[in-house]
Amino acid sequence: MTQHDPLPPLEGFDMEAALGRLAGNRSLYKTLLTRFLQNYRGADAGIRQSLEAGQLEEVQRNAHTIKGLAASMGNQQLSSVSADLEHLAADAQKDMARIGDIPAALDIFARELDKAMSTLAAALGGQAEPAAKPATQVDPAAVSAGLTRLEALLDANDAGADGAFSQIADQLRSLDAGSAAALREAIQNFDFETAMDLVKTLRGKLPH
Repeated sequence: MTQHDPLPPLEGFDMEAALGRLAGNRSLYKTLLTRFLQNYRGADAGIRQSLEAGQLEEVQRNAHTIKGLAASMGNQQLSSVSADLEHLAADAQKDMARIGDIPAALDIFARELDKAMSTLAAALGGQAEPAAKPATQVDPAAVSAGLTRLEALLDANDAGADGAFSQIADQLRSLDAGSAAALREAIQNFDFETAMDLVKTLRGKLPH
C-alpha cells in the first residue's frame, strides 16, 4: 500500500491506531491484512472442531492468536470476542462445568470474524484468495510423510520448513483450518518450537 494506493476506510478497523503501532508502515499493514484474510478465513470452523473433540488447549491457542492479530490490525471488537473465547477455554480446562459457556462465545466470535473477513475481502479484492475453495481430500499417508519432513526441518531450524508446509497446506487446512493457519504463522515468525507442537496436533487429527 503506497500513498497512491491507499485502502478505503475499513468498517470495524481503526487504521490510524494500527498504523501507529506499525510506525506508519502502510505496506506492512496491507500485508498483515492480506495474510490474515488468506490464513484465517474459516478459522471458526477449525476451532469448533477442536471444541467438539474436547481439545480445549487448541481452542485457547487459536483464539489467543487471532486476538493478537486482530489487535495489531486495529479490530478491537474481534480482539475482544477472541479474548472472551480464549478465557472461557482456559477456564474450562480447570473446571469442565464451564465448557457449556463456550458455544455461545464461539458463535459471537464467528460472527465477528465473518464481518472482518467480508470487510477485508471487499477492500483487498483480487489480492487475497477466493472466499470459498473446495475442500481438499486428505491423503493420510502423504500428509504424514509431509509432516515428518516438516518436523525434521523444524528440528534443524531450517527455513525450508515454509516450503515443506506449502506442499501439504491445503490438506492441513482440511484437517483443521485454525491449527494450519497458526502453524504457517509460527513458521513465518521462525517460532519453530510452537510450530513443532502444532505439527503434533495436526498429526493427531489424521484419519486412521
